[in-house]
Amino acid sequence: MTSTPIATAGGAAAIPWRVVPPLASTAFIMVGSGVLGSLLPLRFSAMGYSPGTIGLLATAEALGFLVGCLYAHKIIAPVGLERAS
Repeated sequence: MTSTPIATAGGAAAIPWRVVPPLASTAFIMVGSGVLGSLLPLRFSAMGYSPGTIGLLATAEALGFLVGCLYAHKIIAPVGLERAS
């Protein structure tokens, strides 16, 4: 049994609507992270911080994001997803 993609009027495969919210939220997170990664060093530079300090702050932000990604499941698992927010 082979599955065929759902075709639209133009012949392109249609995207099921249930995948749009996760894709859109991921896109928003990526855009926000890009803006944060671009504007914070510029703001720190305008505030007069040295380039070394700006680099350390940017590295700390990236490491904090990484640690959060690696350990968030250990914080959420005991209480469940509904109670975590």
